[in-house]
Amino acid sequence: MHSPLCDGTIKMEVFTGPQSHMFLTLINTLFTSQALLSPKNLFPADFGPNLKDGDEFDFIVVGSGSAGSTVAYRLSEHQNWTVLLLEAGGYPSTATEIPLVFFDLAKTQDDWHYDLEPSNSACLGSRKQKCMYPRGKTLGGTSAINGMMYIHGHRKDFDTWEDKGNVGWGYDSMIKHIKKVEDVQVENMLFGKGGELKITQYRSPHPIRRALIRAYQEVGYGEYDQENPIGYFDSFTSIYKGTRVSAAKAFLSKAKNRKNLYVALNAQVGRVLLEGAHVTGVEVRLNDQILKIKSRKEVILSAGSINSPQILMNSGIGPKDHLRQLGIPVVKDLEVGQNLQDHIGFTGLFYNVADHALLPKTSDSVLDDWYQYFRHRTGPISQSGIQNFLSFLDTTRKSNYPTSEMYYIPLHKNDVYGGLKTYQRAFNLPDDGDTNTKRK
Repeated sequence: MHSPLCDGTIKMEVFTGPQSHMFLTLINTLFTSQALLSPKNLFPADFGPNLKDGDEFDFIVVGSGSAGSTVAYRLSEHQNWTVLLLEAGGYPSTATEIPLVFFDLAKTQDDWHYDLEPSNSACLGSRKQKCMYPRGKTLGGTSAINGMMYIHGHRKDFDTWEDKGNVGWGYDSMIKHIKKVEDVQVENMLFGKGGELKITQYRSPHPIRRALIRAYQEVGYGEYDQENPIGYFDSFTSIYKGTRVSAAKAFLSKAKNRKNLYVALNAQVGRVLLEGAHVTGVEVRLNDQILKIKSRKEVILSAGSINSPQILMNSGIGPKDHLRQLGIPVVKDLEVGQNLQDHIGFTGLFYNVADHALLPKTSDSVLDDWYQYFRHRTGPISQSGIQNFLSFLDTTRKSNYPTSEMYYIPLHKNDVYGGLKTYQRAFNLPDDGDTNTKRK
């Protein structure tokens, strides 16, 4: 589906002629009659215009994603501590709130627009052999643009970290902290209640889902759960009352009136400030000015898997040979960024199914879907669709530890929603006849 809302404007790519005018009129009318899905006043006010060179805070948190929003929220619970949260992006766009359009959020104002370098072993079917690498550049970080699936990590992963010497990172220790932030909206003893992050479970009525369940059962797979982590399941999602629950919405919205929490938007940190081996603050670009902000206690880097290593290396902390190539004085030779691992995926095979399994969508039904969503926050647009039906499988059939994940994307025959175009765009796949793509 191609969203009409992804850059904050109305785009007409689904309908033509009189239908286009009808759709535009409907959407604009609903926007006028409804408050914006993600109003700025839901979040703390932007402190950026008031930030001055030399300002001091007890804690500086860099990045407002899943980690940064949580850390800033917890630290600011202590009223005697001042906390500055720096976010390179701005407030999230309206489109980030609408669950079904998440595939459309890459390469918008809410994204860093990263591409991977060309590879001879991956992304060969993508435009210019480059896969996109969506990362959230907005309040809430990547939690504001991801697929909203919510799954506890595998016990083995946590226990392996603890076995390597990271005391307190084992599953039995960590699950207590994980449950503390959760507020599951269905009866499920494996998740927490009363926390800040609302999570729900959606069981799609789609006939494709029912057929997939029968297929898994025929080959001996059961339903996945935490104690039996092999099989199919409907993922829990960070969706509540038809809208996305980003980390910013879950945590920062509840802290918006705290006098000791300051949130600066469009504030990109370039490096940390050092006195010897001690971090004393950060250097931040804000409104074309470079400011040096001091920290009395700690700087917390939570800018993500790309930006946190970049900030460290800009500061002289990283692989010495690489830093010297760039003319950056080496402060500490560390293998920063060297453990970044590709999340290998295969975009899948396409299958034709019976007509009754994917009934054609009509223009009227699409209008009904959007009307139902904007008026009541219900209907197919209020969920991530059958995409949240997953399976974790061990392809060796020898362990209780999954080696692969499978998910499914149905495309209707008449494709009124533009699903194929969205799919191609999300995975940077070419249209037919693209001569810039190398195929093997």
